Amino acid sequence: RSGAAIIAIPAKDTVKKTSADGFIESTIPRELICLAQTPQAFRYDVLKKAYRRIKGRASKFTDESSLVEEVGVRVRLVKGSLLNIKITTEEDLLLGELILKEGIFKYFHE
Repeated sequence: RSGAAIIAIPAKDTVKKTSADGFIESTIPRELICLAQTPQAFRYDVLKKAYRRIKGRASKFTDESSLVEEVGVRVRLVKGSLLNIKITTEEDLLLGELILKEGIFKYFHE
């Protein structure tokens, strides 16, 4: 056991690798891609060690999972849910409110 786990869902969209000048370089096979969600769970010692080893570079990482991956820790994937949305934008908030208002969870978690 690595002491690191996140929830994630399989990618449904086609994902493209792009160049700096705005052209597609390749298509990444969907079966190799998942979308990370929260919560993410780490043993305290694993996370502390990772933060110590990347001193001064923390802003380069978009989540704690990428941080512990950088220092060689294998992160276990656990099945997530499409309804576990990240609220970042106004549109996300509206979608979250709709999910709660309509009681959509009951159709996915019976």
